[in-house]
Amino acid sequence: MNLSDLRLVDQIYAAAQDPALLLPACKAVALRCGGFAAHHLTVDILHANVLDTQISDGTLAGAEADYVNYFVHIDPRIPFYVSGSLGEWRSDQFHFDERYVQRSEIYNDFLRPVGAKRMSVCMLRSQGSERTVLSIARAHDAGDFQDAELKRLQLFSSHLVRAAELRQRLKQADLAQQAAQGALERLPYGIVWLDAGSRIVWISPSAESLLAAADGLGIQASRLRCADPQLDRQLCTAVQRATRALPGREGSWFQIPRRRQPTPWLLSILPGALPSSGRDAPHALAIIQDGNGPALPHVLQLQHFYGLTPAEARLALGLLNNDTLAEYAARQHLSLATVKTHLRNLFAKTGTHRQAELLRRIALPLGSPKLP
Repeated sequence: MNLSDLRLVDQIYAAAQDPALLLPACKAVALRCGGFAAHHLTVDILHANVLDTQISDGTLAGAEADYVNYFVHIDPRIPFYVSGSLGEWRSDQFHFDERYVQRSEIYNDFLRPVGAKRMSVCMLRSQGSERTVLSIARAHDAGDFQDAELKRLQLFSSHLVRAAELRQRLKQADLAQQAAQGALERLPYGIVWLDAGSRIVWISPSAESLLAAADGLGIQASRLRCADPQLDRQLCTAVQRATRALPGREGSWFQIPRRRQPTPWLLSILPGALPSSGRDAPHALAIIQDGNGPALPHVLQLQHFYGLTPAEARLALGLLNNDTLAEYAARQHLSLATVKTHLRNLFAKTGTHRQAELLRRIALPLGSPKLP
């Protein structure tokens, strides 16, 4: 590879993170290897449906639509193109001879009108019946791909495949993050993700609304801050405890008085991992409850929805009320070991693994309890 090729490889990987760079990178591969246009395509080969399509030349948008709506269903080349291995370039000149081309509908009615003839296609990703490919179109009057051009295409194969896998993982992570944040936004409490310096990384709309009044608790310079200096130091310490290195991370619960309301804020600072952030640094999950806000779930609601025993449901409510395990055990006259057993059962029955995750799950609105 020369310096220009290496720069193109960098462009291919950059396109995995920035969708706007995908088509320029594909077009550069095409021009480097004897083509004039590139088509990035994902097809469900079982149902002959196009799931995603991007073409490098805007003047070919009409032909792209024709392919999606009709030609993909009758394209005889697809089995040949997708029968290779990942990263393998398959050129139709080695499978469809000139006689076939002259009588083929796909060539005469689709490729020839847009000035194309020969295609070289690389399979980038295969999952179930889905295949993602990059096809390079060669001009109709340019003849077949030359050996040197096909060898040049092969230089970029492994990078194109790895970039396609990275693009898919980033897409899945983004979808997971959207789903997680969507769930957090529906909680009846304010949710704020904080880094170790109490800086706000993500905030739910309900938290923004609660903190807008800056009544005892608010946002200053993108940080969650308490108006009272002593409580502010307590908040910073709680965040540091929640974000320090494992296994020493721990949660904190305290009340923050308000000037304009008789009831305080109930603030929980819990160790957590920012959903699908791709960041290694730990984060703290701040749960802000308004004393005048929505009521906690009824114990029978929790039993009905999650199949909890009365003891497990009472512990769940205790945690939502910001009790520590030790405080709850003392008030209920239980041993800490018994409470920890109830907590393990709560994890198993709610499909959660950490206390922060459990609180997010059981705080969701559950509807009216079925009282006897």
